[in-house]
Amino acid sequence: MVHPGCNDATGGGKRGCALGCRPNNKTFGELKGKRETPAPVPTLSPLRAEAVSIMTDAVRQDRLSIMWDTPWQPIRESAALLRYWRADLAREALFWHVQQALSASNSKDIGLGFDCRVLYLRAQCAINIESPNDKLNSNLNLVARELAKAVWDQIMAPSTAAATTSVATDDVHPEVTDIPPAQ
Repeated sequence: MVHPGCNDATGGGKRGCALGCRPNNKTFGELKGKRETPAPVPTLSPLRAEAVSIMTDAVRQDRLSIMWDTPWQPIRESAALLRYWRADLAREALFWHVQQALSASNSKDIGLGFDCRVLYLRAQCAINIESPNDKLNSNLNLVARELAKAVWDQIMAPSTAAATTSVATDDVHPEVTDIPPAQ
């Protein structure tokens, strides 16, 4: 029996309506066989708290790599080459600043490296910090402080000082011609 308020095509849905309509009997193929439990997924056992390397057994310290990437285009003109050289010099200056600060602080248990390479038209750069696991957090804080100090001392402070003086930018750097003089 189908109630007038029920949809005749579905017979009131799967459960039927409140007035006793029965759902349509649709035939489904029956399932054969037994339900099987999925195979267990292989997992790695927990690693020991020491440096691990697949390539060599000579690794004795953990390495933390802070990585970033930017678009890279092949160098086809002198302006692109100049931009590349400036970026390379800036990375080298930053590396040497942090390296000297680490040497001055007598940090003997930290290794620092900057690495850049081009992969699939992306310039990937990394700051690699090698340190024992128990000192990794404090050494990371030391490197982060020096990076922030270098950025502030070399980028922010000179621009703040230049803004407060009456010297025009082209008087300080006469070779730079694309920056308008300070007002």
